[in-house]
Amino acid sequence: MESLELERFSKEIQKLKDSKIKRFKLLPVSHFVSDISYFSLFTFLMILLTSYFLLLTFSLYAGSGDEGKASAVFLKLDPSAQTAGFGSAYVARTDNVNSIYFNPAGLGFIDYYHGLFTYNDIFADIDYNYVAFAMPLKQGRWGGLGIGVTLLDYGSMTRTQLNDNQPVTGLGTFSADDLAVALSYGRKVMNEDLSLGITAKYVKEEIYTYDDNTFAVDLGLRWKTDVEGLTVGLTYRNIGGDLRFVREDDPLPRAFVGGFYYTKSFVQGRHKFGLAADVVAPNDGGTYAEVGGEYIFNDLFALRVGYNGQQEADAGLTLGGGFNFQNLSIDYAFVPYDELGDQHRVSLSLIFGYVSPKK
Repeated sequence: MESLELERFSKEIQKLKDSKIKRFKLLPVSHFVSDISYFSLFTFLMILLTSYFLLLTFSLYAGSGDEGKASAVFLKLDPSAQTAGFGSAYVARTDNVNSIYFNPAGLGFIDYYHGLFTYNDIFADIDYNYVAFAMPLKQGRWGGLGIGVTLLDYGSMTRTQLNDNQPVTGLGTFSADDLAVALSYGRKVMNEDLSLGITAKYVKEEIYTYDDNTFAVDLGLRWKTDVEGLTVGLTYRNIGGDLRFVREDDPLPRAFVGGFYYTKSFVQGRHKFGLAADVVAPNDGGTYAEVGGEYIFNDLFALRVGYNGQQEADAGLTLGGGFNFQNLSIDYAFVPYDELGDQHRVSLSLIFGYVSPKK
């Protein structure tokens, strides 16, 4: 009797094993190969980009003795009051019209039509104007597209020349201005969490009777990690030609930027906190950090504080805030520049309408 029970139990165990083997065989091999290949490719891509970032950061830092060597330094000016008050730590944060400047890969996540206008009286009657527009393509299935125009007007200046090391005046006035036109595109690749982007730029500088122009490119990556609320961003800015005035060629202000953004919501999303940090490795100076924090209440108003290592005045501190009224946002940033004076930046942004999310 005992042997019969043991035999019956063995048969039941064998049936269970056979059923598991059959269920396992029902899954095609391509299912596992596909998952492995996508995971391996993605892991390889992230390792490659991280390694490239570290190597480039080291090489740029090692050659950082060319302080102030770059031309077209207006390309380094933050075009948005929202981001300036945040310490400009926006390479991983951006998923709207600000992607045109900070990281074109952010356009892969945009799901509304978004316009931005910024006016900034920098100092010494220098006017900074920026206008941009970004939109999803085919409801986001084809990614996002954006265009931005930057104009810096130095106004009228008195012309002076040296004669036997003595200044000669009464020669009239001259003007100077800078122009940049950027066209950006970003799109999700491989999955819904990773996007790549590219920006093509036309850059022109003019002073007195001299002028020159060139073209440049930005490359970017943005990744929404498996950690809820955490995104990572990488971008390489102003890859391109040089500008020449009279005799010497000067490169554009190229920089490799890597950073993260983390956000957390409380009380059914009414209270949001965000923290971001970027590391910037430029070709005309030493590596520095950008850090920003924000508090958003009920998507109605925001308070921001930041640190920008590019600015030495007031230890790099920046402050800002913003108000949302339906689809209109007004943002303000306070950016001190020591002896040059304090900057009060104002931006207006407008959402023209949302589209359904990508399926």
